[in-house]
Amino acid sequence: IKDKLFFFASYEELSSNRDVPQFGPIGSSQTNVGITPEQIKAAQDVAKNTYGIDIGGIPSADTLLVKDTLLKLDWNINENHRANFRYTKTDQSQPIAPGFSSNTLSLDSRWYTTGKTVESVVGQWFADWSNVFSTELKLSKRDFASAPENNSNMPEVALVFTGTAPAGTATGNRTLRFGTEETRHFNNLQTETTNAYFAGNLLLNDHEIKAGVDFESNAIYNAFVRRAKGQYTFQGADPVALWAAGAASAYRIQQPQVGRTLNDAAADMTFDNLGLFVQDTWTVNKQLSLMAGLRIDSISTSDRPIANPTASAAFGYDNTHTVDGEKLIQPRFGFNYAFDRADKRKSQVRGGVGLFQGAAASVWYANPFQNTGMVLNDYECTLTGSTACSLPANKVVYNPDPTNQPSLKNSARQNVDFLAPGVSQPSVWKMNLAYDAELPWYGLVAGAEWLHTQVKQGLAYKHLNLGAPTGTSPDGRQIFWNAAGQSTSCWGAGGATPGAITGQTCAGASVRSNRNNAFNDVTVVEATDEGHGNTVTLSLNKPTRDGLGWGVAYTRTNATEVSPLTSSTAFSQWANRPVFNSNEVVDANSVYRIRNRVSANLNWSKAFIGQYKTSVGVFYEGRDGKPYSWTFNNDMNGDGVSGNDLLYIPKGVGSGEVLFKLPNVTGQPANTVANSGAAAEAKFWSIVDSESSLSNSKGGVVGRNTARSKFANSFDTRISQEIPGFFGNHKGVVSLDIFNFANLLNKSWGRIDEIGFSDGTGGQVRKFVNYAGIENGKMVYSVNDPFTLTTRQNKGESQWAMQVTVRYEF
Repeated sequence: IKDKLFFFASYEELSSNRDVPQFGPIGSSQTNVGITPEQIKAAQDVAKNTYGIDIGGIPSADTLLVKDTLLKLDWNINENHRANFRYTKTDQSQPIAPGFSSNTLSLDSRWYTTGKTVESVVGQWFADWSNVFSTELKLSKRDFASAPENNSNMPEVALVFTGTAPAGTATGNRTLRFGTEETRHFNNLQTETTNAYFAGNLLLNDHEIKAGVDFESNAIYNAFVRRAKGQYTFQGADPVALWAAGAASAYRIQQPQVGRTLNDAAADMTFDNLGLFVQDTWTVNKQLSLMAGLRIDSISTSDRPIANPTASAAFGYDNTHTVDGEKLIQPRFGFNYAFDRADKRKSQVRGGVGLFQGAAASVWYANPFQNTGMVLNDYECTLTGSTACSLPANKVVYNPDPTNQPSLKNSARQNVDFLAPGVSQPSVWKMNLAYDAELPWYGLVAGAEWLHTQVKQGLAYKHLNLGAPTGTSPDGRQIFWNAAGQSTSCWGAGGATPGAITGQTCAGASVRSNRNNAFNDVTVVEATDEGHGNTVTLSLNKPTRDGLGWGVAYTRTNATEVSPLTSSTAFSQWANRPVFNSNEVVDANSVYRIRNRVSANLNWSKAFIGQYKTSVGVFYEGRDGKPYSWTFNNDMNGDGVSGNDLLYIPKGVGSGEVLFKLPNVTGQPANTVANSGAAAEAKFWSIVDSESSLSNSKGGVVGRNTARSKFANSFDTRISQEIPGFFGNHKGVVSLDIFNFANLLNKSWGRIDEIGFSDGTGGQVRKFVNYAGIENGKMVYSVNDPFTLTTRQNKGESQWAMQVTVRYEF
C-alpha cells in the first residue's frame, strides 16, 4: 500500500502468585524437613535477643510481575522503499526462594527478588533499487540490567543439625539457612548491545546472491562477588546454641586487598563481533534448488584482565589472555527437491549441512576479568584440618554487621580464572534431512525430519589447584583427601562431614591436601570437540480450512555434552557437573535432553458477527522429565565439592565390595561399622532396586544424567475476539491466554516434579549415600533416605497464569 503509515502499540502485564517450594518444618502442610518449628523459633529468638536482627520466616507465596510495552511503526515510503521502527521494554520482578530440599529450609531473609529491565530500539530500511537488486539495513540497540533486591543485608548463616533425624523425615544432616544469600552479596549485571546489519540481494538469471556484513558491540559491566558479606556455618547437635555463642564451625569471606574495592572486581569490558557472509541460491529447475554459503566471524576486544604474574607462572597459563582475534569460517550447503507427481499432491525432500556459531559467550569470557587474584582475597576457616575454626589461630566469632567481618589474614588465598589459547565462541556442525508430503486423505500433511549435531568447539572447565591425587579409591577414581580424610575415624555417624561428631579426631583431615596454598579456586576453560545429538521428529498436520486446523508431533532426542554450562562463574561451571574424575573431559547424556516429547495443537475460528472472528486455540505438550544424576551426598573424592561425585553401585547383595552402616544409630559408637551393616545394606538395595537407573548400574558407576524425573503434561489455551474499530479499516483484537490451563481446573494437574538445580554441588543430582571413609580397602557407605523430587516453581511453571492482551490495528 503506497504512502501509508501503520501504527501498532501493545501493553501487556502478567501477574502470577508463585508458591513457595513445598518443604516445611515438621508439622507443616508441606513435605516435612527434619527441622522442628521449635528449632526455628529458637533461632529467631537468638537473632532478636542476642544480635538484634530479624531473620524472617517461611511465608506461603509471593508474586511474579512482568510488564511488556511494544510500539511499532511501519512506513511504506513509496513503491520501492519501506521502513519500520520498533520499541520494546520489559520490566520483570521475579521472586526467588532458594535453598529448599528434603533436608534444607531457607527463611525469607535469604530470599530475594531479581529485577530485570530489557529495553530495545530497532530500525529497518528495505529498498528495491531495481528489478534485480535490493538492500536491507538494520540498526538496533538493546540495554539490559539485572540486579537482586535482597530481603536482608547481613551475612549468610547455615545452622546444620547433626543429631538424629525425627521420625518420618529424611535421614542425615538438616540445614536451616538465613541471611543474605551468598551469591547476591555483590551482584549487578548491565549490558549495552549495539547491532548493525547490511545486506544486498542480487538476482542473476537462476541465481539469487545475497551478501552482507553484520556487527555487534557488547559493552558489559558484570559485578559478581560471592560471600562479600561473610558466610557462617554452625554445625552440631544444637547449632542454635553454637550460633548464640557466636562460635562458628566454618566461615568464608572474600574481601578487597589493600588499595582495592569490590568494584575493582567487576568485569568492565567490551566485546565486538564482525561477521561477513555470502550466499548463492541456485534454482536449477522447477523441482530442484541448491544453496551454498560462507560466513566468517571475528571477535575483538581491547580490554585485558589485571595481570597476575605469580598465578601465570604457577599454573602455566597467561591470565590476561582473551578471545581477541579469534575467527571462525563457517561453510554451509542446502537443497530442496520438489517431486513432480502425477496426482498433483505436493511433496518435497530437503536438507543441508553447515557450521554455525553459537550466541556470544561474553558472560563466561568475563570470568578472567573478575577473578584475577589481584583484587580480592578469599579467607576461610573450615570444619576440620589445619584451617579448622576450632583452632585458636583460626577462631571466628559471628558478627551480624556485613561491613565489619573478620578477615583471617593468615588464610588469605587468591581465586584465579584462566582462558586457554584457542578458545573461541562455541560452534556446532548441523546436518538435517526431511521429507514432507500431502496425503490423499482430508488434506493432511505428514512430515519426518532428522537433525544431527556435532560439536566443533565447546567449553570444558578444569580446576588447576586440586594438587596431585593422594591415591585411588576402591572403585578406581582419583582421591584428593589426605590419609586422615580417608580414615573412617574422621567421619561422623551420618557421614555428612568430617568430624561431624567430634572435630578432635579429624584435626588433620584435608581436602586437596597437595594444592598450592597461596591460591584457592583456580580454573581454566579449554576447547573441546566432544558432544553430539540426534533428533527425529514425526508430524501430522491438517492446515486450517473452514476455520479448523490441527497438528500432532512426536520427537525423540539423544544428546551428549561435556559441560552443561549452567552457571555464570567458572568455578560453578566446573562444580555443577557430576563426574567420576574431577577434571575429566568426557561427554555423557545432556542435562537438557528431553528423550520423548509429544505436542499437539487445535485451532478453530468463526465469524459470528459480520467479519469479526472468534478464535479458540489449545496447545498440549507432554514430555519426559529432566535428566539427573545419582551422586554421593558429601565430598567423596576430596576435591572440595560435595554432591558431584557419581555413585558406585556394587555388583549385588552380599558382594562385599562396600561396607554399610546406618547414620546416627542410637546406642551405637559413632565411628564403627559393626552391628548396623545388615540393616544399612538392606536399605541400600531396596532403594537401588526401586530405581532403574541405579539397578542398571550394578558393578559400576551410575552414568551422568541417566535418571529422569516424572513425565510432565501441560495445556495452554487462547481465546481471542476481533472487535470493530473507530474507523472503516480499523479493528481491535482482545485475547485471553491461560497458561497451564489444567492446573486451573485441578491444582494437582500440570505440575512439574523434578530434581532441582543445586548450585556448586553437582547441578541436577539426587543422593542417598554418604561416603564415610575407607576401611580395609573398601569404601564405607552411610545410607540415608533419597532426596525427593520437588515441584518446579522458579517462574511459576507448575501453576496456572493468565494474560490479557489488547491490540488496535489500523
